[in-house]
Amino acid sequence: MGSRRHVLTAQQNILEVRCGPPGDISFQCYGHHGRVSCADLVQLTGDRLGVISGSADQTLRLWQARLPAAPDDEEGEEDSGRMGLEEPNRLTLLTPARTLRGHTESLTCLQVITGSTGVCIAATGGKERVLKLWGLAPLLPSPVHQPQIATLRGHGAPVTCLAPISEQQQGRPDSGAAGVGAAAGADAAPAAALVSGSLDARLKLWDVWNPACISTAKLPAPITQLGSIVDPLGLAPGALAQHAVLAAAGNAVHLLDVRSMRTELVAAQPERAEQVLCMAAWGTAVATGGRDGAARVWDLRMTAGAGAQQEPRLVLRDYRRQVSSIHMDRLKVVASTDEYGEAPLRVWDALSGRLLARLGSAPSRPCGTASGGGATRDLSHSRWPAGPASLEGAAAGGLGGGQGSAEAGEEGYQDEPAAGSDEEAREGWEGVTALACRGAVLVTGNSEGLICERDYRRGGLHEAGASCQLPQDGEVGVGEGVLGKFWRAADIH
Repeated sequence: MGSRRHVLTAQQNILEVRCGPPGDISFQCYGHHGRVSCADLVQLTGDRLGVISGSADQTLRLWQARLPAAPDDEEGEEDSGRMGLEEPNRLTLLTPARTLRGHTESLTCLQVITGSTGVCIAATGGKERVLKLWGLAPLLPSPVHQPQIATLRGHGAPVTCLAPISEQQQGRPDSGAAGVGAAAGADAAPAAALVSGSLDARLKLWDVWNPACISTAKLPAPITQLGSIVDPLGLAPGALAQHAVLAAAGNAVHLLDVRSMRTELVAAQPERAEQVLCMAAWGTAVATGGRDGAARVWDLRMTAGAGAQQEPRLVLRDYRRQVSSIHMDRLKVVASTDEYGEAPLRVWDALSGRLLARLGSAPSRPCGTASGGGATRDLSHSRWPAGPASLEGAAAGGLGGGQGSAEAGEEGYQDEPAAGSDEEAREGWEGVTALACRGAVLVTGNSEGLICERDYRRGGLHEAGASCQLPQDGEVGVGEGVLGKFWRAADIH
């Protein structure tokens, strides 16, 4: 998709895809009759964008949008960026290109899988305890004539999460993707298999190309989330990164070796934290959030084989509310709560654990205005009925931006002005129901239906509680050494 970035959001039965800049445009997808529970974007050939969504109405729907050409020259990009801040976004309404039926209860999870030959299919899990495999025609060529490829049975409770397993993870040589897979722009390596997690506390490894269950692993608690280890810098040991899947079950995170289907406890929150509500991994670290208001960072190299008594490397405490969403990369940990209260969004340094910023779920100044590099934009075309928004991610390229500036007072994020009333003082206190971060762009959705994008490509954040005064000659600037590197262009994972 060139230099565009895409933000996919869902609230109730409506999906919205925001594309840009340059040339901001939005698509709203109508057609579901129940709450959207899972969705994903597929980059198609040329200027086409595909959306796949599952819902409580027991259907999987395919959508197709055509994007306008993005300007190539720098002047055109600057003009488009200014237009995106000052003018309303263009909105296009979409109807489904195809509706796929076969589930008998609500869909709970979705995973798009690309094979070694470039063929793309979709896997879905449902409350009726089964997985289904689907062809994606007319978005992409399908390997079969019928839309439904196979039904996979074996779980004894609702399926909650799915994770693809690459050929390298299974110990096979990577044969590479070609043809449709390259056109679809899949970021991950070709998938040889699929792991599913369920409330029956079982992990199952499936062969999706010759549909069958390969093996099963049992955990001590219902499984709520699966994740892979993101390691672009090659920090993790080969076996850890290439053959591992992380599974959140109860108050702990387990590491699954897909070659042997053996599991190992790598992180165990205290009992007061109850279950792991959210999980994110980067390199050799995994971050978790729980009900006790703390985010914890664990070093997988230290906890593997150490048992439940291993202590986390960092305990990040700044909440009295549960941590419901979390993001982690090489430089920062971003956590949020979905409960009402002051500054529901927190940012910490991933190495030292130092609190860097407390942010609201929405800025007190009007969205659509910029202060230096910390531009803030309202991505919502309307205030939909109150309810949680599901932010599927900030996808595609163009999110890295330029280097952050150490001159925080000139180009960094400016503190929000003091409020003149209790109502103004509480603006931005709504709980964060969705969080996505990639490089310099932070996108949040809150319980009032507001979806807000913060862009720090030209500057960083002030430290929590620090003054915004410009430094005098010879003095060190506020947060110097943090502001310049915090949203670095190379940090795009």
